[in-house]
Amino acid sequence: MSNLMMPSRVLLYGRVVQGISIDVSVFDAGTGGIPGLGNNRFLRKQFDPSKLDEQDEKAACLAMIYGFEYEAHYYDLMAPTIMLVHGEGMDQSRGRPVVDAATAAAAAVEATTASVVAAAYAATDGPGAANSAAATAAAIAAYGAAAIAAEEAATKPGATPADVVNAAAEAADNTSEADMAAVAAAKAAAAEKGATPDSVAAAAVTAAEQAALASGATPASVAAAAANASAAGPYIGRVEGPFPGFADNVRVWPYDKDDFSMRLDPCSGPIESILLEAEIDDAEMADEMAGRKVSGRKVGGYLGRGRKVSGRKVGISGRKVRGD
Repeated sequence: MSNLMMPSRVLLYGRVVQGISIDVSVFDAGTGGIPGLGNNRFLRKQFDPSKLDEQDEKAACLAMIYGFEYEAHYYDLMAPTIMLVHGEGMDQSRGRPVVDAATAAAAAVEATTASVVAAAYAATDGPGAANSAAATAAAIAAYGAAAIAAEEAATKPGATPADVVNAAAEAADNTSEADMAAVAAAKAAAAEKGATPDSVAAAAVTAAEQAALASGATPASVAAAAANASAAGPYIGRVEGPFPGFADNVRVWPYDKDDFSMRLDPCSGPIESILLEAEIDDAEMADEMAGRKVSGRKVGGYLGRGRKVSGRKVGISGRKVRGD
């Protein structure tokens, strides 16, 4: 399940940094006791004093961030960074909201396979791209892939009854009784006078559900399908393979990509490496670069850590950079 805001969502994965508190009383004093004149206060609002109560789950704090998810892709940071977040974060377990909802629905007194699927889809707004995979797995367990494909085809602009039938047939597994029943029902419904994409899809779903129940589908088996998909679903990041193996205490914070935040890149090491070598320029290099040192021995090690040189505000000003 998605919505119009999902393409703009960014999920941050990390842990709250312990031992650091935020004192907002110094922010409004401004520099030298002179308050700032800006009126938007986008960043300042992220430190809202009303959110700094220790009892408030949304209190502003700092977290060590290891990676982020954007547009259904997960990205590891080249080096962990500290960012402003709110609250302790949510459980990052893949598909956990869907699995919990499906399990609870299956345990209800009057549970049906349909009610479990409905609960699974209602919970797909939780963090983690695997939520959709878990909900889809529950639907396939209850109705089969052909019926789900028929429903999706019926929602497309300009769809025809024939399009719905073709979608069901293409998605069908010949070994699945639910899929075969869905395709047969879709063809029969499409041949009726006044058939619409919705009526054809509805016939496919009804027939598939009955066939799945006859084959042994139960609310518990539908919930189990969601749990299995959550635990072993595909990794939707930049490379193939299992989803990153986060530790249990890694949390997730959802934001919009246009939200204001603060990023602090920590660096530790000998003062000579992280301060003196990084900031003191040779006269010769200063003449040629009008900025800070850029050489093989300055970028690597403690300060480089895999980051792009341009990120450290190294001024070149169009001048030649020698390799010596």
